[in-house]
Amino acid sequence: MGFFTASRASMRRGALRPQLKSRLAIFVLCALSCFSSSHFALTVQKPSSEAQLHAEKGIEASRAGDLSTAEHELREAVQLAPDDPFFLATLGSILGMQRKLQEAGSYFEKAVKIDPGNVEVRRHLAATQWQLGKLPDAYKNLEYILSINSNDKPALLLAGMVAENLKDYSAAARWLSKAPELVDQRPEAQLALARSYYKLGQQEDARKVLGKISGAVVDAKVVFWAGQEAFSAQDYGTAEALFLSIQPSYADKASLGYAIARIQYQTQRYAGAQKTLSELTAQGLASGDIYSLLGWCQFRQGQFEDAAGALERAVGLEPQKEGYYLDLGTILAGRRRKLTAALQVAKVAVQRFPDSSRAYQLKGLVETRLEYYRDAVQSYQRARELNPSTADANVGLAVAQWGAGLTEEAVATFEHGLQEFPKDPEHLQEYARVSLKMAELGDRAAEGRAISLLKKAISMDDSQPEPFYQLGSLALVKGNVQEAVELLKRAADLDPKSGKVHFALSRAFRRLGRQQDAGKEFQLYQSLKDEREMP
Repeated sequence: MGFFTASRASMRRGALRPQLKSRLAIFVLCALSCFSSSHFALTVQKPSSEAQLHAEKGIEASRAGDLSTAEHELREAVQLAPDDPFFLATLGSILGMQRKLQEAGSYFEKAVKIDPGNVEVRRHLAATQWQLGKLPDAYKNLEYILSINSNDKPALLLAGMVAENLKDYSAAARWLSKAPELVDQRPEAQLALARSYYKLGQQEDARKVLGKISGAVVDAKVVFWAGQEAFSAQDYGTAEALFLSIQPSYADKASLGYAIARIQYQTQRYAGAQKTLSELTAQGLASGDIYSLLGWCQFRQGQFEDAAGALERAVGLEPQKEGYYLDLGTILAGRRRKLTAALQVAKVAVQRFPDSSRAYQLKGLVETRLEYYRDAVQSYQRARELNPSTADANVGLAVAQWGAGLTEEAVATFEHGLQEFPKDPEHLQEYARVSLKMAELGDRAAEGRAISLLKKAISMDDSQPEPFYQLGSLALVKGNVQEAVELLKRAADLDPKSGKVHFALSRAFRRLGRQQDAGKEFQLYQSLKDEREMP
């Protein structure tokens, strides 16, 4: 998809499955909630005591589903016997089942301090800490339990989930794989295990786990989530198979169709993705995301007007989403005749999203292409102020400064960029391009600097066509025609749709007397020059 939508288009697991952690934690709490005094190493109150009577009433109320009464009775028991770990832990369990996690955790902690060897209470404490986001504390308690009993299945399950949250995928896979009987009962745990395997590069293991989900009789939404996991891991074949398996039964046709279209787009089946999305819109299933992706499918197939129209629909449907403005502006900015329209989109974007570095970057980009260099300098400066860590804003500022005649400032900005973003190819390429212009104006040191920058860019990433094009053009100027041809052919291989590369190749072939090759390259240039490239 577009430059500006890369992060927006990625799967958001947390937003899509907000209830998974809570559901699994409730499962753990409920599975472990049947305390008895035999679980405690310390002596507890005698059954005849008043505290014990309150506790018994609370436990009975809990079993009957009356958690409010259960809480009241256990609070009475704790007030009468504040150092009894059984009462403390049972109250913590009741509170946990009511989602009163902070208070539940405090009672579990008190019980553990009194009876530190009690793994049942410690397990409850770990589950509560996990829910509260206290992941290191939860993991520490679970490691303690597993050091006593390495085959404690609930602890293995919970330890795996905590480790996955901590992004310790090796530990997550190790723990979860040791409790298959519990993992296979909980789709949330299966998804965590599959995710861990994907992160570890164990794609086949991940597929086996997801296959269990699709093979079981489960809610279609779980299969949808499984497909999202595969998509996030760029396992597009598995993701597509999972999505297609629920196509007849899945209620949310818009989300499912969009998910399938995204896979088709990512695998460069643009026509198929366009067909999938068009079928959704024909059914009235319209959304900003659907029209945005439709626009990019059309753009990839050269349907520029339709693409712009689809992105305008996306903006109209969801004007609060910044990414749609950026996508529309980016597509418009790629056409000379649409630069004024692109600038209008960029201006609206910065008005609606005044704290967006990306919106100001778009505005600076369009202003640079319109040769409004002074305006572009201001836009890029604002973009860099809003996000100093973005390389694009810095290199854009340097190019705009050069265009505005601020040579010293441009060089200083480029040098700053090389220090801050030493691995950014755009800085190397653009600094080299500007240096070559400076050399043409009489700066003798600039040409050597440009050659050094371009060679460094190639050594870092030889998949970029621009350094080969620049070096080839320089070789052609210096009369090293055969060298120029080799460099320019490499650039053409990397970007076959670059008109300027084909034009330079036509000149080089003509210098070598290869008129037929020169004519072929010039024809390619003519077919591409009108709309493909900007200056």
